[in-house]
Order: sequence, then C-alpha cells, then structure tokens
Amino acid sequence: MQWSPPGTSVCRVCREGVSDNELFATKVTTSLTRGGYNDWKNLSQNLSIHEKSNSLVAVRDWNELSRRFGRGKTIDVASQRLLATETQHWQDVVKRLIGIVKYLGRQCLAFRGSRDTLYSENNGNYLQLVEMLATFNTVMQEHLKRIKNKEIFQHYLGKDIQNKLISLIAKEITKHILQLLKNAKYYSIILDCTPDITLIEQMTIIVRFVSIKEGESPTAEPELCIDEKFLGFIQILSSTGEGLTEAILSELEKLKIPVGDMRGQGYDNGSNLKGKHQSVQKRILDLNPRAFYIPCSAHTLNLVVNDAAMSCWDAASFFSIVQKIYVFLSGSTVRWNVLKKHIGRLTLKPLSDTRWPSRIDAIRPFRFQVGEIFDSLSEILRENSHTAMAQSDAECLSKELNNFTFLCLIVLWYNILNRINFVSKQSRSMYLPDVVDILKSTTTFLENYRSDKGFEDLLEEAKNLSLEMEIDPVFPPFVRQIKKKKRLFCYEAPDDPICDPANFFKIECFYSILDMCINFLDERFEQIKHHSKHFQFLYNIQKLKDVPREAVME
Repeated sequence: MQWSPPGTSVCRVCREGVSDNELFATKVTTSLTRGGYNDWKNLSQNLSIHEKSNSLVAVRDWNELSRRFGRGKTIDVASQRLLATETQHWQDVVKRLIGIVKYLGRQCLAFRGSRDTLYSENNGNYLQLVEMLATFNTVMQEHLKRIKNKEIFQHYLGKDIQNKLISLIAKEITKHILQLLKNAKYYSIILDCTPDITLIEQMTIIVRFVSIKEGESPTAEPELCIDEKFLGFIQILSSTGEGLTEAILSELEKLKIPVGDMRGQGYDNGSNLKGKHQSVQKRILDLNPRAFYIPCSAHTLNLVVNDAAMSCWDAASFFSIVQKIYVFLSGSTVRWNVLKKHIGRLTLKPLSDTRWPSRIDAIRPFRFQVGEIFDSLSEILRENSHTAMAQSDAECLSKELNNFTFLCLIVLWYNILNRINFVSKQSRSMYLPDVVDILKSTTTFLENYRSDKGFEDLLEEAKNLSLEMEIDPVFPPFVRQIKKKKRLFCYEAPDDPICDPANFFKIECFYSILDMCINFLDERFEQIKHHSKHFQFLYNIQKLKDVPREAVME
C-alpha cells in the first residue's frame, strides 16, 4: 500500500502498472488503483479481496515478465534474440538500399535496366550497386545469399520497392525544403514547361529564397545564402495562361505555400507566360502586386541573337554554311584527320540550338583559322582517295568560303557574339546594378559599331582574312529582286535600287543585324532596368545616411 496526499491509500503495484500500460489503464478501475481508497472501516476486508483479484495478479505477472525481458531471462530468450537479430539485419539492409537510392538520385543516374534479376546483364544501376556492395559488405552478402538460396522471397530489390523508397525520400526532401521556405517566409518562383518522352507537357517548379546557414565553428557568424530548390513536376493539361495559373496556384495550395508571400516570378519569354494581359505573370500580379516578374535573361539573349540572325537572308545562310562545314568534316574520320593536319589549337564545333550566344565557339575557328579550313577542303577536293560525293561537297563548301561577303559575316558575327556571350555569363556574385551596366555597355558598343567607322573597321578585318585566303577583297556582284513596298500616298516615289554591292551589304545586312540587336536589347530588358531603378539602392544601403530624406522616400 502507498499513502496518497489527498488522505487516501492506493495499491502501488496496480498504480504503477496502470501508468505504464494503456491496456491496464482501461481494464483496472478500482478505487485502490485510481483515485484512492478511504473506507478505513472495511480496509482489511477489501485488501484481502484485492490481493486475490485478477487485476493485481495480471499486473504482478506483467511486471515480472517485463523484468525478465529486460534481463534476458525469459523462457523464449533464444527466440527473442533471433527476432532482434533478424530485425537488425533488415534495418541494415534497408539503410543500404536507401543509400543506393540517394546516390543514384544525386548522380542523376537511371535505376533500372532491361532486366530485373540479380547477376544478369543489363539489370540496371540499382541492382549492379547492390551486387557490388555485397562484394565488400557482410550484410548485403548475407541478404543476397538468402535470395539465392530462396530462403526469402520479399527481398526489397524489385521495382515497386525502388519506387516506394524514391517516394519516401522525395517526401522527406520536400518536407525539409518547405520548412526552409517557411523559415525564410518570402520567396520567388521559377517555372518552365517541356514535354517528356511520352509527349506529356510537364511544368518544373523551383523556388528561390534566402536562408541563414550557421557557421562551421561556434564563433563563426551566420551566412546569408540564396537557395534554389526543385519542388517537382506538374502535369499540364492546358498551356494557356489561365490553365498554367490554375495549375500553379493548385500546387502552391497543396504544398501550403502562401501566394501572398511570393515576391518574384521568373519564366521564359513565351506569350502565355510573359504577356501583358492574359499571361501567368499578369494573373499572379493581380493576386499579389508584389510578385514582380523578371524574364529569363539567357532565353532573352537567345531571342535577341536569333531575331538578328533571321533579319536578312545573308545572316541566315551564314550559320547554315558554318554548320554544313562542320557536319561535312566531322562526318568522316579521314576528313577530320585532314582538318586536324591543317588547323592548330582550335577545332570546329557544332552550332548550339538552345544557346545562341555560345555559337561564338563555332565561329571562333573561322575567325582565326579560316585559311586552314579552306586548305582542308581544297586537299579533300584534290585527293583522289575521297569519294566523288565528298569531293563534290568539298567543292561547294570551298566556294562558299571563297567569298568576301562570307568573310565579312565572319568578322561581324564574331564581334557581336563575342560581346553578347560575355553578357550571357551567369554568376552568383552578380548584382542587379552590375547587370544593367553591362547591358548598357553592350548597347553602347553596338550603337558605336553601327557607324561608318565601324563598317570600315569590319572591311579592314575582312581584308586581312582575304589576304590569308588569297582572294580579292571585293563583294561579288548580286542579282536580287528589290522588295516592293506599299506606297501610302500616290505621290511617294519608289525606292532607288542599290547597285553598289558594298553599299548593299552595309544597308541590308550590316545595319539590319545591328539594328535588330540594339532594338531588342532595349525592348526585352526593359523590365530588368525598371526593377533596378527601384531596388538598386539596396546594394549601396550604407550610403543612404548621406542622402536627403526626400530622395530616400522617392
């Protein structure tokens, strides 16, 4: 018995048993166990009854069994040890399988192959890593031995358990990201759509936020970091601005991410994403006016150069010829060896379809080794060891190279892309005012280049290439139909045809390409300049002490 503070007595054995076991807590309801006993006149009689009660016997037996379990003195101690060993074995197996899944995911490697059985060819990276791990690890070695001897049939190596492990890990990662996002509160969203191999349109969701990372040592100061985290794919049924907006808002609601905390939007230049009236950015701005939109700068530069390349016939055909020369010389090891014999450190590279500014890598060999490339084509044309088809292609391509207009385009595009390629580089340490300054300097360079002096410099560089090619620095005569423009008034006279080939190239090609680059740089980066005007003071916030209050409020 045990004395209770309210002036009652309780059975200590039953009281402890009830507090330690929920089953007893629901079954044992006597006053000696619960609130306490204070019927002192009938205490001895009730104690005699309680000592023989089933509840007290059960509690005593349970306590005895618990003590024996703790000391390993139960009658089935061998079975318990075997159960504990088996439990530990499966825990160790699952830990190693999770490690394999995390490794493959981190390295972006495929899991499965054409077969799903151990020790068979093409059974995928997952099973191959399991086999490799079993070579050095006793846990996996024992696991595979049981599978081979058919001692177990649930081996946790099939495609279903792979998907289950991937799903569980993905949930934990998403949970961790959402916690970081919750701590940061404000975020920006980055979206992009692309069809997968089954032609299903999927949208990528990425969030960007500022997080605080503790220093490596206790005395180190915390560090502010800008994190970008991938949250997953969304299947898109409608690619309109309304359909994409509904999909985004639905996913944000599912993840419990408040739209009101969004402070930025980053998409490409598609009309359904960027448009001014019915696009995604406009619809989200209507819901949250502080979610400022900034287009993807890399995609914007792609469009600038792409539009400039399509501005005239000569510019469009130039890149086609460059690609044809690469395809021809790289299509045969014999022809490629001929090229390597003539050129030095630079080599030909294919044109990039996705990153137009990086096409500078394909043009650079032509800018500095066009003579060697021409000599390679000439050697293929002369040698009888090549097929007639190869010699015919070499002759056609050499004629394209042996053209002063083509040499001028090499110089022009190299100068333009060399400048724009510098602008397209990305850096974590790049600040918004620096971006605006670089864009302004690029626009200024193009504007200065679009002048009579710029054209004369281009001709001078092209003449140096013509000396290397041993051709006359003269534009070939052209026969091209003059475009008829609609006259708005009857007294308007038609434009005079341009008869001088050099003047024609200057107006229809040189000016056309540069005008397109200048106009689109100003137009497509207008929003970045607008945001910089409002937020660039943050990068010089210490200087605000010396600025008048009126200027700060403005």
